[in-house]
Amino acid sequence: MNKRKRHQYQEECFHRAVSDVRTKKLNTYQAAREYQVPRSTVFDHIKEEHKIERTTPGPPRMLTEDEEVSLLNYIKHMGTRGFPVSRKLLKSFVVAIVKESGRNTLFNLENGPSDKWCRQFFKRHPDISERVPEVLDKSRARMSNWTVMNQYFNLLNKTVEDLGLKDKPAQIFNCDESGFSGKEKCRKKVLVGKGTHAYQQSNLGHSHCTAHVCVAADGRVLPTYIIFEGGLPHRNFTDGVPPSWLFGSSASGYMDSELFELWFDNIFLPHCGSRRPVLLIFDNHDSHISLSLLKKAMANDVHVMGLPPHTTHILQPLDVSIFGPLKQKVASLAASVGYVNPNAIIGKAKFPMLLRDFPDTSNKKQSEDFIENEATPETILCHSCGTSLEIETKRLVATNPLVTQGLIPDSLANILMPPIDQNQNGQKKKSSKIITEARVLTGENVIRLLEEKENKARVLEEEKEKQQLTVTE
Repeated sequence: MNKRKRHQYQEECFHRAVSDVRTKKLNTYQAAREYQVPRSTVFDHIKEEHKIERTTPGPPRMLTEDEEVSLLNYIKHMGTRGFPVSRKLLKSFVVAIVKESGRNTLFNLENGPSDKWCRQFFKRHPDISERVPEVLDKSRARMSNWTVMNQYFNLLNKTVEDLGLKDKPAQIFNCDESGFSGKEKCRKKVLVGKGTHAYQQSNLGHSHCTAHVCVAADGRVLPTYIIFEGGLPHRNFTDGVPPSWLFGSSASGYMDSELFELWFDNIFLPHCGSRRPVLLIFDNHDSHISLSLLKKAMANDVHVMGLPPHTTHILQPLDVSIFGPLKQKVASLAASVGYVNPNAIIGKAKFPMLLRDFPDTSNKKQSEDFIENEATPETILCHSCGTSLEIETKRLVATNPLVTQGLIPDSLANILMPPIDQNQNGQKKKSSKIITEARVLTGENVIRLLEEKENKARVLEEEKEKQQLTVTE
């Protein structure tokens, strides 16, 4: 059965046709021919059988244009806060808006709008789309806001200017590590029969390994540091890799403060160059920080700066643009080995060979951008942090922030309500000693705090030994 052919015309032409007929410049036949608008449509509006605002064919829309715009603003706002709206929630909001308006509708309010309505809604608003969200833990969501970002870049720019490194990218370094579990997935598409699942045999058989990498702002890459789990491989593991690489081991295969200091002594200081001062930026984590390390850094005119906690997915250049492609390359190389020898297993002795071409995967432009605030895209920021999302039309607060910002009208303030920050809701903020911002680790305050921490630990250890001696006697 053929669908009824609908006349297509521009809204501006429609308004001109109606205006010319009302002012008696043209009759309905002349206006229809002049502006390519159906005569019946012009005639109906002249007779006021329809409102002039309505120019779309078919049944009336479930939401008015203003309501759709408000809902669209709400969807965008919630997406930036880490609480994206699902299709199910979208339907619930639509039903709540229609019920609140009290008007009649042709749609079933028990089931809500159909999937077809949702597709038409997305078609009318191409600036939103359905995507599978990435998991963002609460700590990252809390720290992913402009306040934290601006504090970091302000401190970074001030530090760079104070050290006179504004035009010296070869003296600014960033380091980070990434773990390889042996279960990296290759995301390249493969061909299989229709209706069957696609499986690919993994040829990676090593335990957890960590690759610690350091790059300069000019794109230069320092030798890689590989950390094995449990101990160094019994077989030769240095074949095919640069002789300048460093290898170590830990019980878990992760970095710790001793291994990091070993890297600082044997890799960073010999390869960072002779020009001073030098700025080194890395994660603000205990596995990187020790009093002896910071004293060595100060003695060598190396200034150390820590990133804000839980922000490496935004502020760490290696995490953002290097480690992802590197892991994909490792997975792709491992998959290609299976085509040559299905029984081949890449153990931890051969793992370093997979990383030997790492400098080829580095992005010089990205390295140069890691001191520029504008390089942080706004779309990945979660501007503030909420606690829950519930559709309750009677949940009232003093002021809906979206109304204050002009994103939604007062009539929808109790429906399109963003999650409430407990601190903004009058609750007292809990005191915490957790670090919540970037800091210069080689500053006097951090050194003093670390000294106090070590002294307390030493006193506790001495008291513990005295208690053991007393019990023994």
